[in-house]
Amino acid sequence: MPAATYFDLPSSSVGRPGTFRGAHQLVSLVVLCATLGGCADYHSQSLADHPALAPSVAALDRTRAGNLPPVPADRPLTLAEVGLLAVQNSPDLRATRAQLGVAQAQVIEAGLLPDPVLSGNYNFLLGGPGTSNAIAATLTADVTALITLSVRRLAAQEAALQVDANVVWQEWQTISRAQTLTIDLVEQRRLLRSLEQTLDVLRHRAELSSRAVAQGNATLQMLAPDVAALTSLQTQYDATILAQEQRWQALDMLLGLEPDVRPLLATALRAPVISPGEAAAMLASLPQRRPDLIALQLGYEAQQANLRAAVLAQFPALTLGPNYSNDTTRVQSLGPSISVALPLFNRNRGRVAIQRATREQLREEYVARLATAAAGAKALLANLALLERQLAAARTGLSQARSLAAGAEQALRGGLLDELSYVQLIVTRLDKERQIIELEQQVLDERIALATLLGVGLPPVRLTPPEEPSSL
Repeated sequence: MPAATYFDLPSSSVGRPGTFRGAHQLVSLVVLCATLGGCADYHSQSLADHPALAPSVAALDRTRAGNLPPVPADRPLTLAEVGLLAVQNSPDLRATRAQLGVAQAQVIEAGLLPDPVLSGNYNFLLGGPGTSNAIAATLTADVTALITLSVRRLAAQEAALQVDANVVWQEWQTISRAQTLTIDLVEQRRLLRSLEQTLDVLRHRAELSSRAVAQGNATLQMLAPDVAALTSLQTQYDATILAQEQRWQALDMLLGLEPDVRPLLATALRAPVISPGEAAAMLASLPQRRPDLIALQLGYEAQQANLRAAVLAQFPALTLGPNYSNDTTRVQSLGPSISVALPLFNRNRGRVAIQRATREQLREEYVARLATAAAGAKALLANLALLERQLAAARTGLSQARSLAAGAEQALRGGLLDELSYVQLIVTRLDKERQIIELEQQVLDERIALATLLGVGLPPVRLTPPEEPSSL
């Protein structure tokens, strides 16, 4: 029998089996359409079975903004280019950016209207004076959820922007880390060459001493200092080689490269030079520029909205809707259905207290972060001033050491200086060169750290507004 037959029965047929089957199918059809109409589908997604690391710089994402040509893969990379490649290819940053999708989804969820609740019952007449089965149906909506809808949506939007700002801060830190590793790799390469020169001198001295001992022209007491100096420097050289290898692996990981790839790095390193006056001016605008401070501000605003939502939720939980019933005597009624929670014990006081305490925690965290940023900038400026003074003094000492080493070489050839004194002067010159290399490396590292703290030479903060949630 066609389904339409059930829908067109006269009212006198209430309680008959055909009517019940028709009403049942109608309700089932409506519920099925309403339920399946907005359902999402599911597709399985498998995990990767191998690491997504590039075998060379050429295989990385090297695109630049605008119409600029890509970062070249066949020449040494500058500090800026290393930072760009790290931002675009870091596996950790890709995972961090995935948090944006979660935050955007939470914005959509917070902006959706609550679903109404349809409830009903059907009672079969078993006996008594009644003439039909009883039917009752109620359609209700959560009014309290509607009251807090706007503030919950605002909290989710601010939280999404906070995640966006945190991602930008992670990008800044990744750029800083990649550039610092590049500086250390280049400077330590210079240091290794200096250590190799010193090792050659000490090996030559140790060979001469060993030959003299073997010929009976020297004692072991004379040989011992040469061997000790050579062993100590060889240990330092080996440790530097290991640390250099670990830096290469760390840089490869930041760039998304296989751990055995060795990108070409430019040796002309330039880091921003910031004067104390410039730093003071930048500190004044730091809360509007530094991503982590912006993220904390957004998190605080989101918590303000959460607290406001908790206060609004003190309104007694209320559900409201129409109620229809048809009893066993065919008496039909229609009226409102109201359910109200009596605010006697809970009154959402615990939730309000938690949200208020959380807001205070975030406020103190922001104040502490701002103070740390200001103190950090002043400490870096003080360190830079001290390192630059030490570097100037070391360069003056290097000039003297080079002059003495050059004179020692002439004196040795003229028989005016013994071999041991000559070696000591040469080693002193090489030690001074290594000291200058280490100081130059520290100055560059501190300048990069200060530039990152103040946001100099880094991409500006551009937050992506969260998508407006649909209310359908």
